[in-house]
Order: sequence, then structure tokens, then C-alpha cells
Amino acid sequence: MSQEEETKAVVALIKANRDQAQVGIDTLINKNAVAILYPYVRALVSGITNASNEYPALILPTINVSQILGDSTDLETSD
Repeated sequence: MSQEEETKAVVALIKANRDQAQVGIDTLINKNAVAILYPYVRALVSGITNASNEYPALILPTINVSQILGDSTDLETSD
């Protein structure tokens, strides 16, 4: 049996005013958008894998996205 690999993406469209674009837009995109989208990705993955009836469902854990991304940002800035 061969393994198949498939890639999917979740895309968010963010609209910002030019005046407000410089104030915290990096934080919005890099942290908040990921934190907002993760529960939807988690539900999609669980639903799709649960519906397969061939393999057990894959349930992604709940995580503190801001903490994880904050830790990775701290590591990048310390280099």
C-alpha cells in the first residue's frame, strides 16, 4: 500500500486601514490570526479524519498558540 501525501491550507483575509496598518499588524498576523484559525483547523482535521472510517480520528490538542509563538519569537530574537 502506497502512502499519499496531500497538502491543504486555511487562508484568512485581513483588511486593515492604512493609518492603522503600522500599529500592531505584525502581531495581528503572526499571532492573533493563527490563534483565531487554529480551532477551525482542529475541527476540520478531526471531522475529516473521523469520517474516513478507515483510520482512527486524528484529534489535534488544544494549545496556547500565543505562548508557543511567543516562545518561538523569543528564540528568533535571541540569535
